[in-house]
Amino acid sequence: MNPFNEKAALPLQDYIGRFVHQFDRALEQALASSGAVPPLSVAMRTAVLGGGKRFRPLLVDCGCALFDIPRHAAQQVGVCVEFLHAASLVLDDLPVMDNAETRRGTAPVHLVFGDAQAILAATALISLAFQTLAEPGTWPDAEIRTRLVTACARAIGPTGISGGQSLDLVGANGKAHKTADLIRFCCEVGPILGQAPSAVHRRLSDFGTEIGIAFQERDDLLDGEGHRGDSSPGAGLELSGVKARELARGLETDFGFPKEKVTPLIKLAEWTLPPLLP
Repeated sequence: MNPFNEKAALPLQDYIGRFVHQFDRALEQALASSGAVPPLSVAMRTAVLGGGKRFRPLLVDCGCALFDIPRHAAQQVGVCVEFLHAASLVLDDLPVMDNAETRRGTAPVHLVFGDAQAILAATALISLAFQTLAEPGTWPDAEIRTRLVTACARAIGPTGISGGQSLDLVGANGKAHKTADLIRFCCEVGPILGQAPSAVHRRLSDFGTEIGIAFQERDDLLDGEGHRGDSSPGAGLELSGVKARELARGLETDFGFPKEKVTPLIKLAEWTLPPLLP
């Protein structure tokens, strides 16, 4: 059951905490059954289980709930997304990329296991993610799984994460692709599995883009980076966060989704907004 839909009136952070606790067990199980052996298996675990908000799989879960997708399917796709996200961070931290010295308060994977093992861990996580997406146990309809794999590949490929990172390396702003494209895919999982009408799919895709940009801007502000290149820190965050909230509200008013199923997406959009913004 989606923790947002429970009747107990818990604060947003408590809902997220409950989801993370449950979802991390699924990550543990998926890694344990991967067949990897040390040191690769340990590097993979370090990359995936070293903390994180689990914002992306939570979006998958909430989006799938709109279409009454079985929780197991949403969880399987969420695990894949988190593997891809973790792999992107491992690669992003490498000396030839951002040359990071810390990741979530600890040493990044390449400083613990070396560059070679870090690259292999990222590659293995990407492979495992697509292997899981393609398996019948994730979704029985092969045509739907193909659509899912294609959309996911697009999100991390040359027009997605990879392209965004490339732009970052040459000093351009690749945020819309580096972060938002995978988050957009998370919001497309529900309509793909639920075979939603194109207008509904487009609405959730647009929601994913806006909340993805807002999420990245929020992280930048919390990290003290601000809205780089903008004289008004948080301007992009406010605009995208408000757009995401209104797009989510429209799922009820424009398409007739039940309020209790739309509310989680509204709450997540509001979570990205700057403090005191109405």
